[in-house]
Amino acid sequence: MIEQAEASLLLRRTLNELRFRVGIDITSEHRYAAYVDYRSCVSLLFRNYYGMSYQTIANAMNKNHATIIYACKRGKSLLEGSQGNIHRAYENTKSIVDYCEVMLGINPDSRESLQINILDKIQDFIELNDLDHVQSEILADGIIEKIHNRYCGI
Repeated sequence: MIEQAEASLLLRRTLNELRFRVGIDITSEHRYAAYVDYRSCVSLLFRNYYGMSYQTIANAMNKNHATIIYACKRGKSLLEGSQGNIHRAYENTKSIVDYCEVMLGINPDSRESLQINILDKIQDFIELNDLDHVQSEILADGIIEKIHNRYCGI
């Protein structure tokens, strides 16, 4: 398990990445389903995997600890069921947390997990859209270029 200071930094970075990638600020007062789902997923992940207190998570999200307790219970309950939206939100959140771990250098094992996740998503996209070999290469080249531009400062 990582130190609490690292976990707090990771949580802040995750919240920023959620705003950037998903366009959702879960620290806001919105109660739209997507906001509530992502709030539950973040709370659950940081409580279960990083051992953060309800209060620490609440402080990072500008909420009170009771909101985080409810979010964790709600998330756990929904994940045990078959509702697709919460499962997608959970997988997206987990991918973002893995990415943030890699970028912060917190967990070297996350890099391999992140790479596998990216490759799986690309493969799913290729199969879902029935892309041929040339289209797949164009997609891969575009993804590589975006990654290079983002992380190499171009």
